[in-house]
Amino acid sequence: MNWLDSARLAAALQTAGHQPVEDEAEADHVFVNTCTVT
Repeated sequence: MNWLDSARLAAALQTAGHQPVEDEAEADHVFVNTCTVT
């Protein structure tokens, strides 16, 4: 489930013109997507 949420977020960000980078030092923003078990 968390993988799908991350994929959807990545797709939305890329649609908005953002591009992923391999080196976090090059990133303008860093997202951490976590989950919990309830």
